[in-house]
Amino acid sequence: MRLFKLLFASFLVFLMFAFFSTSFTSCQKQTVHDTTTVIKIDTLVIKDTVTIIDTLGNLSNGLVAYYNFNGGNLNDSSGNNNNIVFNNATPTVDRFGNQNNAYLFNGSSSYMEVKNSGSINPNNITLFAIVKVYGFSELECHGNQILSKGYPYTTNGFYNLNFFAINNGTTSCAPTVDTTQEIFTGSYGDDNPQGSNAGAAGISSSDSVWIQKNQWYTIAYTYDGSTAKFYVNGALAYSIANTNTKTFTPNSNDLFIGKHENPLFPYWFNGVIDEIRIYNKAITNQQIGYLNILKSKYLKMSNKLIY
Repeated sequence: MRLFKLLFASFLVFLMFAFFSTSFTSCQKQTVHDTTTVIKIDTLVIKDTVTIIDTLGNLSNGLVAYYNFNGGNLNDSSGNNNNIVFNNATPTVDRFGNQNNAYLFNGSSSYMEVKNSGSINPNNITLFAIVKVYGFSELECHGNQILSKGYPYTTNGFYNLNFFAINNGTTSCAPTVDTTQEIFTGSYGDDNPQGSNAGAAGISSSDSVWIQKNQWYTIAYTYDGSTAKFYVNGALAYSIANTNTKTFTPNSNDLFIGKHENPLFPYWFNGVIDEIRIYNKAITNQQIGYLNILKSKYLKMSNKLIY
């Protein structure tokens, strides 16, 4: 009888993995989403446990700042103490409908601030965010800042994630804004003169070519010292080699979330931010894809995120 129960339990676990469409063919015992997750089949009184881990690399490795906002948490979950020291955004539901696990930015006054530290001035970088856009700025040049570090734009050591209208390929500073052609962008590095840093834009995704309101996106910008890449919903949207020979010079500015530090052109973000990660390296294409899974796949057991 005991043998039968064990065989039946093993079969049930197999069916459970098969039911959730994500492939687990390469899984082994490592850490998933920064925590070790245990599944217990209590109804069958099985004493053994099953642990699911990604084989694409430890997603905590290289994290210098990580804000998941769970339960309204404003602390840096990377362990580097880059905690949010100012916030006037409003707690709201996350991408899975959980209350107080994300923050709403009103597009006119909401922002967060993180004090400068050596760890958030990395020599290479990955900027990652899960966002939902509610509106587009109509200020001059039509910028919308998700996060940025450095002011003015021509400062050294500048980096940001933002979006703006390209206005049929003319210029983002056209007199009127065409909100039907908004694109995500990212940049990093010494930016004096402006535009000399390593920038990349994302104008394609699995959902739409242009940014759509009220839709969740995962966006990521990476720079490995020679090539800048931008990803939208896990797909590589743009890649460009940086031909500039300038190096990264850290700045002493604080990190701002939901606006730019410039008091004349703050470029307020209007929407929801569910998660932000900053790495001190360019993470791999596979890891970007794996992080994108977290936008739509949520398997819960005992209130733990498995995949």
